[in-house]
Amino acid sequence: MTASGPRPSIWGYAGRGVVVGFVVFIVWGFVSPILIERDKYEYFGFTWINLFGWEAIGVIGGLALGAVAISRHDARVRAAADTQRVAAGRLERERHAEQRRQLEERISGYAARAEREFTGLPTTLTQAADLHDEALEHFREGAYSPFWSAIERAFVLLGTYNAALRTIQTCADDHARTRQSYLAGGGSPDVVAPFPVTLVAAEATGAAEPVAAALRTLAYRAQKDPVYAQIWEQRRTTAAVVQGFTSLEHAVGSLATTVQQSTLGLVHELRSVGAGVGRATDAITTTATEAERSRDAAATQLRTTVERAVWLLDDHRQRAAGWRT
Repeated sequence: MTASGPRPSIWGYAGRGVVVGFVVFIVWGFVSPILIERDKYEYFGFTWINLFGWEAIGVIGGLALGAVAISRHDARVRAAADTQRVAAGRLERERHAEQRRQLEERISGYAARAEREFTGLPTTLTQAADLHDEALEHFREGAYSPFWSAIERAFVLLGTYNAALRTIQTCADDHARTRQSYLAGGGSPDVVAPFPVTLVAAEATGAAEPVAAALRTLAYRAQKDPVYAQIWEQRRTTAAVVQGFTSLEHAVGSLATTVQQSTLGLVHELRSVGAGVGRATDAITTTATEAERSRDAAATQLRTTVERAVWLLDDHRQRAAGWRT
C-alpha cells in the first residue's frame, strides 16, 4: 500500500470488460433488429457471433484501460517516491547541518574557555609573585602572622593557576576530538575555531614553577625560626585552602612539582593534537573574501592576546630567576 493506493490489476479490468461486453451484447440484441434490415438479422440480434464479438471488444478495451491505469498508478508511485526521497534528503542535510553547527559551537566553546583560562594566568601569577615579595618583607620585619597569611594566599593562587592548566589541557583534548568528529561529518577545517594555546604558549606556563619553588624555599626558611614554626604548626593542616590539595602543608611541599607536571602534560597534549593548534597565526591574504579577512583579523587579535600573555609569563620566569640569585 502506497500513498497512491494499491496497484490496479489488469485482470480486474479484463473482468470488467467481460461484464461490459455482455451488457452491450444484451442491449445490442434488443436494439439491432429494430435498427437493421431483416435480411441482415443473422449478423445481429442474440447470436454467438455477437456474443463473442462484444466480449472480445470488452476484454480488449478492459485490458487497454487496465494498462493505462497501471501506467498512471506507477507514475504516481514514482513521483511520490521521488518526492519522499527529496524530502528525506533535505531533512538529512538539515540534520547534518544542525549537527555540524552544534559541533562548531562546542569547538568554539572549548577554544574560548582555553583562551580565557590562559590569558588569566599572568594575572594570577603576578598576584602570587607579589605575595612572595610581600611575605619576604614580612619575614624581614618579623611579622609572623602576616607572613604566613601571604604565603597561604600565594599558594591558593598557585592552586588556581594549576587548575587552569588542567582545564586548558582538557579543553585541548575536547577540542581535538570534537574537531575530528566535525571534519568526519563533512565540516570545513577553515570554519572551526582554532585552539588558541600553541606549544610555545604551553611551554611558557612553566613560569609558575620557579615562583612556587621560591615560595616553598621562603616557607622553609621561616620554619627554622621557632616563632614562625609555631604559627606554621597551626596553619599547615588547614584543609581545602589550596585547590587540588588536601592541606596547606601538602601544597607547599608539592605544588612546584605539580605545576611542572601540569605544564608537561599540557605540552604533551598539544603535541598530540597539533593538527588543530596554531592555525590562529595564519597570515591574511590579499585575495581573501570579506568573511576570511574578518576571520583572519580575529585570529590576529587572538594571536596578539596570547603572545602578550606568553610575554608576561616569561617576564615572571625571569623575575623568579632573580629571586634565586
